[in-house]
Amino acid sequence: MTLQINPMGTTTFNVAELAKRKGNAAFVAKDYVTAKSLYTYAMAIDQLNHVYPLNRSMANLQLARWDEAEVDATTALHLAPDTLKALFRRGRARRGLGNWAQARNDIQMFIDHGGDLSDGAQELKAIADAESLLPPETFSTSANLNDTLANLECAGGPSSFVVHASAIVQSGEGAFASREFQRGELILSEKPLFSVQNVVPERQKLAFIQEKVRNLSPTHLDRFLSLHNSHTNCSCYPNLALGIYGTNAFALSDESGICLKASKFNHSCSPNARHSFNAITGECRIYALVTIPVGEEIFITYISGRKQYGETRLSRQNLLSVRHFTCACSVCSLPEAESKLSDARRVMLNELWESIPSFLPTQGAQRLRVIVKGIHLLKEEGYMADADDFSNDAGAVCAYHSDWVSTKYWTHFTYQTRVAEFGENSPRAREVRDAYLNPHSIPMAGQGPPKKFTTIRV
Repeated sequence: MTLQINPMGTTTFNVAELAKRKGNAAFVAKDYVTAKSLYTYAMAIDQLNHVYPLNRSMANLQLARWDEAEVDATTALHLAPDTLKALFRRGRARRGLGNWAQARNDIQMFIDHGGDLSDGAQELKAIADAESLLPPETFSTSANLNDTLANLECAGGPSSFVVHASAIVQSGEGAFASREFQRGELILSEKPLFSVQNVVPERQKLAFIQEKVRNLSPTHLDRFLSLHNSHTNCSCYPNLALGIYGTNAFALSDESGICLKASKFNHSCSPNARHSFNAITGECRIYALVTIPVGEEIFITYISGRKQYGETRLSRQNLLSVRHFTCACSVCSLPEAESKLSDARRVMLNELWESIPSFLPTQGAQRLRVIVKGIHLLKEEGYMADADDFSNDAGAVCAYHSDWVSTKYWTHFTYQTRVAEFGENSPRAREVRDAYLNPHSIPMAGQGPPKKFTTIRV
């Protein structure tokens, strides 16, 4: 079979057909809620294919959503007037609604136009029986069904946070604390739905992503398609699946991947939580950076390290532009005068960080004071992460000059910072644990002239 290649070099990938196929699989498995949802995505992608509303009408019939089944069958007939299945399904829906005359008319038209006579006769009898014996059945409206689906999703979700509308994201959702968190507490630990390697050509990477999406179960595809796509009005990606991936993918060591729950956390340039990937456990983790009260939205940052705390508002907005959104966090929404002060602090943080390696071995005290100033400036800016970017160098300075008390202080500070932000069993914490437990193991330890730095602390 010849594969069609689009300008981005990826094979043609029909997400609507994939959603329909997975919806059919869910329907066969009697998971009608997932089937309905997948057919809905297919309809949203391709509004001219009559099969998608036709299939959703059947899912709605199984869910006893007669009004929605009637609308879907009517839509299918509008797109393809000769579709006998649509006539039959609308007749069944109208029977459920108690519209006996309309139901009978649909089924009679089904028979007259060549539909299965036995099926038609059986349905006409069911209409007659319902009309004579039972009052019309009443069920909740479509709006109530949406509430039901939302409740089903929440029931299986994490207990540490809930997802609902966010004030900071226009027409979007966010994750909100359902209990109080203290700094260092784990909010979320989640295995990626799937991941792909980053060290491959872009064309090959996009093909890998599509193959991963193609192989998702109906339930997982349904959840994947529910994620936000910030690339709907651009040509960055050739299809919906790649757009969703480009919007939501997390860095996972040398790979990138989708974490369904973590994708519900919005960005802030002054986050109250931190996400990272633990390569040892293979989990995406989110830890609290500060005390987070019940009901407060939990924010992470989509920009890492110095690109976050060392850049101005304009620079950060440029970095975020690849996701096609303008940050409206508490820092980016500051009045002009306060925004300039924030920018100045972040520029200074970058300058301080870059100056640390330039100090001579004999300038240990000056070097430590710059480190302390950087940590204080992070707190002044309200950025409660990445203090270890500065403190990690302090332990080596003190060990070089055989100040073991100060070495212990700084290595402990760095270790505790990483435990709080990445977890005790994380690679980031483990790589500084030996220096904390055995300061003499630090390279160049004890090789400089003895000096004391016990007055230089955070």
